[in-house]
Amino acid sequence: MNVDIAKLRTIDIAYLCLLGYNNLITNNMSQPGWIFTRFMAKYCKEDVTAMYIIMFVLNDSKKLDMILDGWNKVGVRGVTILESIGAYRVRKRIPGRFAFTTANADETSKTLMAMVEEESTVKDCLAETERLIGDLSGPNTGIFSYWPVTEIKGIRKNYNK
Repeated sequence: MNVDIAKLRTIDIAYLCLLGYNNLITNNMSQPGWIFTRFMAKYCKEDVTAMYIIMFVLNDSKKLDMILDGWNKVGVRGVTILESIGAYRVRKRIPGRFAFTTANADETSKTLMAMVEEESTVKDCLAETERLIGDLSGPNTGIFSYWPVTEIKGIRKNYNK
């Protein structure tokens, strides 16, 4: 998007703001929303940094250390790890069988969450994950997703160092 800021009229700026706001409330963070964010960062001199949250549900928790090492290699640090179980696994249990216990280790997954600044880091992370786990479209591998972050508080600027 090539914009000559001197030629922008108030109506143009208002349109760009509306475009960004509309994408925010409809959860449609597609290209127009990011054009707005980049426009604001470049021309309004705000400290707008696009960041992404990565979420990966790892089916085989024995591969956790291998994944963490691979993610570290591509620049993903500060990973939060949550023990998780899907509704399907909970519902397929025999009624009463696990009435007084928690989930078996075989039933649980590890959900990894991390924040990164560059979409290229997300793509590298996905490629490294598939290199280690295999094609994620196969069964019993995992689910990888990411999305843009609109506001962040509580993270130091040098959190990746």
